[in-house]
Amino acid sequence: MRHILLLLGVAALSACNDVSQSVSPAPQQENRSALIVADDGSIPGQYVVVASWSADAPALAAEYGVTPRYLYTELLNGFAGPMSDQVATVLAADSRVLKVSVQRQFSKVETVTQTSATWGIDRIDQRSLPLDSLYTYDFTGAGVATYIIDTGIRYSHSEFEGRASRGFDAFATDPTDPLLGYDGSGDCDGHGTHVAGTVGGKTWGVAKQVTLVGVRVLNCAGYGSDADVIAGMDWVAKNATLPASANMSLGDVIPSKTMGISGPIDDAVKALVASGVTLAVAAGNGWGNGTVGADACMFPIANVPEAITVAASTQTDTRTRWTNYGACIDIFAPGATIMSATFDNDNSSGTKSGTSMSTPHIAGAAALILQQAPAATPAEVRDILVNQATQNIVLPTATNSGHTMNSHLLYSRALAPADLVGKKPKNTKPCTPRRQRDGEC
Repeated sequence: MRHILLLLGVAALSACNDVSQSVSPAPQQENRSALIVADDGSIPGQYVVVASWSADAPALAAEYGVTPRYLYTELLNGFAGPMSDQVATVLAADSRVLKVSVQRQFSKVETVTQTSATWGIDRIDQRSLPLDSLYTYDFTGAGVATYIIDTGIRYSHSEFEGRASRGFDAFATDPTDPLLGYDGSGDCDGHGTHVAGTVGGKTWGVAKQVTLVGVRVLNCAGYGSDADVIAGMDWVAKNATLPASANMSLGDVIPSKTMGISGPIDDAVKALVASGVTLAVAAGNGWGNGTVGADACMFPIANVPEAITVAASTQTDTRTRWTNYGACIDIFAPGATIMSATFDNDNSSGTKSGTSMSTPHIAGAAALILQQAPAATPAEVRDILVNQATQNIVLPTATNSGHTMNSHLLYSRALAPADLVGKKPKNTKPCTPRRQRDGEC
């Protein structure tokens, strides 16, 4: 198994850091600091700043001589960009600032690419083994959009039948990016295309008529940062139309409780879900090369209880040896040797393994629930999927026995309760903190 480390243009971004930045006087509180320093996996000289909603974030950045790469307006009020450690420290003492966090490295969550037939959607439409080589479905996800927060999508692939489109691209202005100015493929890595195919491909997908939107936060070399991921989530919050689900098959390259649920990226995850977007996230593939699982609660994103955290199972209903485990796991879905679309050409397919592959089964199943019950909240969607899953069927392996976790396997034919069926969402746009502040929801 391989675990690819992703770090967006560290050298280029660090080169932008002006060590001579001036530090302007600003409102202070004695002995106050909002600085979060990671003990590992950090990107030197790159920070995410979260301000109170009453603060003027662009003006705050200008006051401290920071040129933001991103301005966050929907889920968080703040910015991300290069600054000296001195500026970060002084900013953290400013009473208008809630958090200043060093940026961290993030990666897609994937194991070895293999060649064999798919079985995942065959398994989730039935309660027990053996597999019957069929996928029976009652709903298609029509009228629901799923946002693939990943490496992009090969939008022209035949699996998507014209239902996939480009949304956000964190690297749209990066002069070194091979996709600069090109709207065709949209994916030069392949991970996001595979994920999208499992969510909504005509052959390999769970929700065969869902609308797919690519939110590219990882580049062609497989690099990204939490600042990029937050920017992608912020774009979804601003532009999504409800009902909507989202998929994040990515994670921190080095688990760190230092960041934990207090990090800006987890704050953004919580705010995105609270705004009305059902979010499925990968539990992760363990430590280093993924030979053995780790506690998902140690990983940013995966430890957020508001999201649906997904672990991976095998064809024999056992946990994979590498899937993360623990109390933060909500549900299992097939994650080993999953067949889906690939980015090689418009008709290509192949298999991949990882919690990256189990997670889109859940995002697709969420779209099926939202088609039935468009007004269902993310918590209601999660509860329907978890409570109607095949209970306690996924067995432990020698490497992850004895760990407390749900062992429920996704059942894709789950039904929304009668009192939710057909109800329309109160808001057509996510009710973000910014929209709440402005009285828009």
